[in-house]
Amino acid sequence: MTPTDRPLTSPPSVLIDEKAVVAMVLISGKTLKRRIREGKFPAPIVIGHLKRWPRAVIENWIVTEASRAAGVKW
Repeated sequence: MTPTDRPLTSPPSVLIDEKAVVAMVLISGKTLKRRIREGKFPAPIVIGHLKRWPRAVIENWIVTEASRAAGVKW
């Protein structure tokens, strides 16, 4: 079996930029940066001068925050 014949065990992580993050979370870029500094939001992955977040991390953060705000415990 060659590497191209093997099925992926998990799909590659999609990386999104700050513009996509603030659109998903409905906050401003300034608030995003503040929450990252305060440790209240996942830090980005830095690739050269680019900052990117795995989409799954942001989706999980949204679910976690929504659950916390609603008082739901998983």
